[in-house]
Amino acid sequence: MYDKQKVIDWALGECGYHEGPNNWNKYAEYLDGIPGFYNGVKQNNPYCDVFVDAGFVHCYGVVGAKELLCQPDNSCGAGCSYSADYFRQHGQFHPAGSTPQTGDQIFFSYQAGEVSHTGIVVEVTGYSVVTVEGNTSDMVAKRSYPLSDGRIYGYGRPDWGEGSVDE
Repeated sequence: MYDKQKVIDWALGECGYHEGPNNWNKYAEYLDGIPGFYNGVKQNNPYCDVFVDAGFVHCYGVVGAKELLCQPDNSCGAGCSYSADYFRQHGQFHPAGSTPQTGDQIFFSYQAGEVSHTGIVVEVTGYSVVTVEGNTSDMVAKRSYPLSDGRIYGYGRPDWGEGSVDE
């Protein structure tokens, strides 16, 4: 069993972190140092998905993160559309209009059919979803959206019951 509160607390603790020039960030530096986590170097690229992945690796280890995020070795998971598809392939994707849960990975679309941004759901109220997102206004920040916001593409839901131990 995995405790989803660990990644939520981690994400909240990262709020206020600012990236360096050309999208340089500590999250890509961390994951780029793990052989086979991604299909290539991700530093100096938009890092919203890298932020999510780094949080899961920090909290649950490489194996646990890949299991929770439905990602294979050498994944393309630094891309939002790939991450959404990994959840979809495992039957763990919930489209816009679904009710999110804390610990979900939220996906946004700013152009029809394009998944272009992501974050971690840290709170759900009756009418809104609260997230922590990397690479938003050049930093990590807490945001809130109405559940009906047309930019929400959907949610990837980790299976928190999987696995036997936190790493």
